[in-house]
Amino acid sequence: MYIEYVTHASLLIKSAANSILLDPFYFIDPEFSGVIFNFPYREISKSTFGTLNYLYSSHIHPDHSHPETLNFLKDKTKTVLLPANNPDLEKRFIDLGFQSIILLENQQPFKLNENFEVTGYWDDNIDSALIIKIDNKVIFHQNDCKLTPNTLEKIAADYSIDYAFMLYTDAQDLYPLLLPRSDVELNHLVAEREKVFLNNQINCIDILNPSVVIPYSYTITYFQPDQIHLNGYSRLTPKTFSKLLAAYRPQNKCLIMQPGDVLDTQFNSINYYRRENLWGETVTEFIQNINYFYKNNKTLLPKFNWGDPEKLDKKFQAYIKQRLHTPFLPILEKRILGIYVKSENKLFSYLIDINNRRLLVWKPNENHPQKLGAIDILMPASILEQLLIKKYDPLSIIYSYKIKFKININSNLSPQAEVMLYVFVIISFFFPELIESNAYKARYSILGQWK
Repeated sequence: MYIEYVTHASLLIKSAANSILLDPFYFIDPEFSGVIFNFPYREISKSTFGTLNYLYSSHIHPDHSHPETLNFLKDKTKTVLLPANNPDLEKRFIDLGFQSIILLENQQPFKLNENFEVTGYWDDNIDSALIIKIDNKVIFHQNDCKLTPNTLEKIAADYSIDYAFMLYTDAQDLYPLLLPRSDVELNHLVAEREKVFLNNQINCIDILNPSVVIPYSYTITYFQPDQIHLNGYSRLTPKTFSKLLAAYRPQNKCLIMQPGDVLDTQFNSINYYRRENLWGETVTEFIQNINYFYKNNKTLLPKFNWGDPEKLDKKFQAYIKQRLHTPFLPILEKRILGIYVKSENKLFSYLIDINNRRLLVWKPNENHPQKLGAIDILMPASILEQLLIKKYDPLSIIYSYKIKFKININSNLSPQAEVMLYVFVIISFFFPELIESNAYKARYSILGQWK
């Protein structure tokens, strides 16, 4: 049996008779291809994987069930496996035209054939992990699902895990990199976050006791010159994660794989896709490798499209005026919100007085105020266009890190709550229908601190 690390959280597991592709995310949408790519980089085409017996997506986040990628794979996939707790995820696949879908019940093994069994595990309706038992080998696919100790103990009681593919960094969280802080402050906050994350992962490994740990599940990389630093600070890399694991748990074997590498489970050896270690030995080397790749492969990486704020002005003003006739979150009802929309050479400023239901606009060549509201939001016109047409989930758009936030009044929010404030302001203003969902209501309580 062979396990290929495709990229990000995606694995391709193949035996003589079976194949399953997990969490595909390869062909970046044009709107985001000017911001992110998968690194270490590898060439992937529609024909890379051939015909697939099964395709599994753990949850609805686009880096695990990416519509653009799924469209490429639709005609090559026989059957889709999905967790049964997520009807929106099932709808995504149905809308894309997938015909054969099997829903996996929580903690219930599903036998696909004599030598192939899968079991989904989850503790909420957001994410799921998967156990794959194939040809008497057991693989744990964590992606970025964080299971409770009780669920992990259930897995450990039911399975002896040969290979645990595990998240090596918490860098996918918007906290703290969305904060307008100095590099020194951000580095400290990232280090604290990663320390907590590492302790949780070691606890997870202690419970599961796998024969081999393989760090994976984060190759999303920012390549624009003003964003490359987002890949750094004190974040963990597969190499630094493995070094820390060796220091704390020397009895646990750890293998490092790069996208394109293939693990031969018969000999427990890796067939390497490339000679170079693009992860680097440290996060500094990792950043250096990204810089080197960017400088030598600019033709592969499109320039970011800023859009034209002038073309969106009438549409955005109409949206604001309509939005002012509807309710806002209580924390915004008495506030003034400032939204700056820019391109490389134009700036439009919108002062949205929610309390008095008024709008003021400053156009290019006018004397724009330095501070507009209690919260200021600066965004490219291309991002605003996506928000107005609701093409993407709001969190996906924020993950572009091309939206900048600033609080202009005294705040007693914790850094974590401040990030949530920024997220909820975007959701409340552009996706008010989502505020009533249970998932967002549960998180909204953290903002009760903001006075």
